[in-house]
Amino acid sequence: MIARIIVPLILLIIFPDVWEEWRNRGKRARWKRILAGIFDLFMIIVGLKLAFTRDFVPDEMSVLNAYMFVIGVVVVPRVLYCLCSAIGYAVRKRRHSKKNWGNLVGLILVVLCWFILIIGSTYGQKQLEIENLEYCSTQLPDEFDGYRILHISDFHLGSYRGNEAELQRLIDSIQAQPCDIMCFTGDVQNVKPQELYQFIDMMRQIKAKDGVIAILGNHDYSKYQGGDEIEKAANERETQNLIRQFGWKLLMNENIVIRRGADSIYIAGMENWQPDGEPIRGDIAKTMAGIDTTAFTVMLTHEPVAWRKEVLPKSHAQLTLAGHTHGGQLRFFGHSPAELFTSEWAGRYDEGPRTILVSIGLGGVIPFRFDCPRTLYNITLRKK
Repeated sequence: MIARIIVPLILLIIFPDVWEEWRNRGKRARWKRILAGIFDLFMIIVGLKLAFTRDFVPDEMSVLNAYMFVIGVVVVPRVLYCLCSAIGYAVRKRRHSKKNWGNLVGLILVVLCWFILIIGSTYGQKQLEIENLEYCSTQLPDEFDGYRILHISDFHLGSYRGNEAELQRLIDSIQAQPCDIMCFTGDVQNVKPQELYQFIDMMRQIKAKDGVIAILGNHDYSKYQGGDEIEKAANERETQNLIRQFGWKLLMNENIVIRRGADSIYIAGMENWQPDGEPIRGDIAKTMAGIDTTAFTVMLTHEPVAWRKEVLPKSHAQLTLAGHTHGGQLRFFGHSPAELFTSEWAGRYDEGPRTILVSIGLGGVIPFRFDCPRTLYNITLRKK
């Protein structure tokens, strides 16, 4: 993960000291220079070590979490303050004023940054909300009027290592929800299947009357793993087998039928469709194979961008469930950085009679959430 941002990260680390040296014209106290230099060197060395980790994240997540915490509590606030100070300095020079208001703005942003970091890494990441909603359709069979689907997504179980009590509380909350079927829309792991073994018994507790239906997310493939292609393929098979050991039904460009009396609906599960240079695994034609165009169908896809690109134009699936975005794990006044990457990033979106519900998820590689709580979506199907 760090490898993707190592160059801008190094620039962020050294920027405040470059600015301070320029602003003070080289008259900065020697002890400040030494301390700043030691800190910068330490952060760059650790960053480079993490950047050259074999996998996307190290096996020992506590090192990465501690490093990211220092980035959030020291590096980012310093950059914000110095950036505001630099802008204020330019404005002061232009207007020939004596006060650099950028310093005050910088201090306010530093306090705000600390507040967000503390709340997001403590209380925020433990929040859990239950959202109850209805989906109405004229195509829903009579016997399924009132059928309940619990939508869960993005466990990222590797991030719960050392915090098993919190995961158990989450599982208890899931099992407390009344539902007929559960649908999991991907990312059960962070990087590789070895993370999952200690949680097998816990995950087996997640059950529903008509079962738990699952698909794979981008983290459940070998995209973020080191090693050769043979090793990666073996890890992918191992992840799939472990999901099945949970007692879940894994759909890989497949569909299943759920029956109530003479009526039936379909659950279709498409593999990950993420056009970012990686092989596209999702195949909408295979996923919908054998389903009549009049049948009520719930589509599971990890990546919400697939809804407009594949599901809407190439299928008749009425309700689509997705995950992946985590809602950005950070929201301000209802807006998130996730909006920069997709128009459907959290919650419900309608396109005529067709709907996608994007889960905010139940975990993340980095244990941090601000105004973006973990969410369970309890969906009741209604005959319109």
